[in-house]
Amino acid sequence: KKRQLLHEDKLNYELNIGARKFKCTTIPIIRKEFGVVGAICINVDVNYLTDEVMKNQERVEAWFKNFCRIEMQVDENILSKDEFAKAQKGKRHFKDEAF
Repeated sequence: KKRQLLHEDKLNYELNIGARKFKCTTIPIIRKEFGVVGAICINVDVNYLTDEVMKNQERVEAWFKNFCRIEMQVDENILSKDEFAKAQKGKRHFKDEAF
């Protein structure tokens, strides 16, 4: 209900399986003419991040370098018209308030 009031479609939740702990995000894929046609689910192993990655700065840096690694680059706009224009003017990320 809270997500509906905030016009948010994604759902964040915790999943525990034995000693394992996951932070899960489910994002519906919605088409106006059909409604929900699918979903994207992202599951993050919380224990791995807190027990292994967060042990020291070196491991945090290695994890982020691996996370940001890419296989290819595409020339495609995924931003709204307004955000695209701001990006063209130098806005670097969604919390960059200089624009």
